[in-house]
Amino acid sequence: MKILFAAFFISAAAALCLAQSEGSNEPNWQPFAPDKEEFATEAPTVLTPRISVRGLTRTYRGKLNGTWFFVFSDTVSSQSSTKIALNFARATQPVGTPETFGNMPSEKFEFADDEGFYHRLFTFTTKTRVYVLQTVSSEKDDPLAERFFAKLQIGKIQPADGEAQPIEPVADAVPAQASGGGIAAGRGGGIGSGLPFQVIDQKSQTTSPLSILSKPRPLYTDLARFYGIQGAVRTKVVFLHDGTIGTVTPVTKLPFGLTKSAIAAARSIQFSPAVRDGKPFDTTKQVEYSFSLY
Repeated sequence: MKILFAAFFISAAAALCLAQSEGSNEPNWQPFAPDKEEFATEAPTVLTPRISVRGLTRTYRGKLNGTWFFVFSDTVSSQSSTKIALNFARATQPVGTPETFGNMPSEKFEFADDEGFYHRLFTFTTKTRVYVLQTVSSEKDDPLAERFFAKLQIGKIQPADGEAQPIEPVADAVPAQASGGGIAAGRGGGIGSGLPFQVIDQKSQTTSPLSILSKPRPLYTDLARFYGIQGAVRTKVVFLHDGTIGTVTPVTKLPFGLTKSAIAAARSIQFSPAVRDGKPFDTTKQVEYSFSLY
């Protein structure tokens, strides 16, 4: 009896540990008040800092459950990263909604892009720095983004002891203007379980699998590189019997043009259609494209 109880206890403990590890994507809201900045809010995950050597530009990035969080901080004289973020916003919403935070000029932008992502940006200017706080979500009513902005405080705020995060210094440089064109290649993943696809009837000489002849890589957009977006876009592709690509439907998406880039790459695939009993036929397969920054 004791042995059975011990075995049950061990199994229960293992299940509990597994449940806790699987729940690691739950929001862990913590005060976010970076050193030397003039704001504070709460973040549901760690926002990794990237600070230029002279401190002209500071960026903070994080992601949780499909929501991206960004903070861009520039000196008033530089405004390199904040300008790119605001140019992106104003391309869709030319004029932001004025907000009042004391005597600090501030604007709010809220809009959906043509890839199905919802953007929120809030910008304000202090005597010495310009700030842009931004979230990118797959849904409009995103509770993580709403709380991130609802907890925002502006002013000279210092973090409590032990809350400062390690800083990764980078060279002071003005980022390339984000025109939306491709500047780096993404990595195309496999299709289904690999190529070639499984033969339907290996004994029949008139039956053959779909054969990929050329699979172009997708382009990394300037904006995706600027925002540090990485991940995979999975698409469902219809390979038609006449050797052309039919519909391409994204199954999973990435923002800032990467979904469009993956779709464009999928449409450029060259292939020999699958054949059954001597007749080519339409097939649908999943194609995945991975995007990584080095």
